[in-house]
Amino acid sequence: MSADLIAALEIGTSQARIALAEIPEPGLLAVRSVQTVRSSGLRKSQVVDVASATRVVQLALDKIEETMDCAVEEVSLAVSGSDTQASPAKGTVPASGEDRSVTREDVDRALELARDVQLPADRERLHTVPQRFLLNETHPVDDPAGMEAASVTAQVLLVHAGQTPLRNLVRAVRGAEVEVGLQAFSGICAGLAVLPPEDKGQGVAVIDLGGGSTNYLVYARGHIAAAGSLPVGGDHVTNDLVQGLGLSSLRAERLKADHGGALVREQDRFRKAKAPAVSASEPEREFSLYDVRAIMNARMDELFQMLAERFQREELLESLHAGVVLTGGGAYMREVAELAERALGRTCRVGLPVGFAALPSEWCVPEHATVLGLLRYTALNGATHPGRSGIGRLFRRLLPRRTRDEELAEEEA
Repeated sequence: MSADLIAALEIGTSQARIALAEIPEPGLLAVRSVQTVRSSGLRKSQVVDVASATRVVQLALDKIEETMDCAVEEVSLAVSGSDTQASPAKGTVPASGEDRSVTREDVDRALELARDVQLPADRERLHTVPQRFLLNETHPVDDPAGMEAASVTAQVLLVHAGQTPLRNLVRAVRGAEVEVGLQAFSGICAGLAVLPPEDKGQGVAVIDLGGGSTNYLVYARGHIAAAGSLPVGGDHVTNDLVQGLGLSSLRAERLKADHGGALVREQDRFRKAKAPAVSASEPEREFSLYDVRAIMNARMDELFQMLAERFQREELLESLHAGVVLTGGGAYMREVAELAERALGRTCRVGLPVGFAALPSEWCVPEHATVLGLLRYTALNGATHPGRSGIGRLFRRLLPRRTRDEELAEEEA
């Protein structure tokens, strides 16, 4: 049986990830490879050096192409960064059916009006997320089709990003001679990877702790209620250690991984943390574990307090009956879930990808949530992408890699 192949790419500030999956038949998704390379050319999840970012993309492509013996022509792209925002919008149309009934066409027109709400000229729409419908602008219903009313209103959430940062990200990818297909907000992708349906129904927040930024997605009252990004991530914790302890970035990163934690405990005053030597000119140094973790706690607590304020301002905290799920590389930080619980007042756990058939354990990790969720998003939405028909057309089949003998034969001809 022939199968469609799809590729997903996430370019973070610290790491870039690319994943390849096969769709053996509709509704099935088989992940074939996930590869990671060190990133450069980005700051706070935005491109600051296109050439460097393009080299990262090329390295990721080379790595997965060599592993899978294929050539990737097109990828879906994860989008993050502090300029990613979500805004409510609505569209209202009169009911046009017999006996004042709402038709399916009315529902579609209301959604289209909501989707077409004008954004500022420097913004680019990523998603139109339906939230709920209102009859006569007052009575909420799940599906208004066939109901009697004078009008139907579609309420949606528009997820959008800054046009310039987004286009520079796409430019960096295309510089590696690969096309960009679907583009999706990283927070939505992470949610698709780690949330079972029951959590969405109960109300849950996904917090994706990246290197340069933190993305979040909130389900409340049965729908996506909020989404966005903050310009704070694991790299900021590392930089705080650099500034506070007088270390190089490499040593600070190792110290964070080996001894760091999100909470400060009194007994840490009597324990030591060693920063390993990285060269002859930088010998091993020893610090109070209390000092190391105090620096880390200050930054992480600030982050979670910012999220708590946002969720409280939008009256979402009380709706998170399924708690908070942490993903991304920052989810590995010791005691980070406990700190999040204290700040947000909700149960918190580290989220792992769920619902992927036969996913190897080395790929079933929180830092792969976004790229795996992007594969799922692609499989779900590729066939309905505007102007395309069929997943096979949207994500062209990956071509077999030519052998060196074939290349030489072509040159000689």
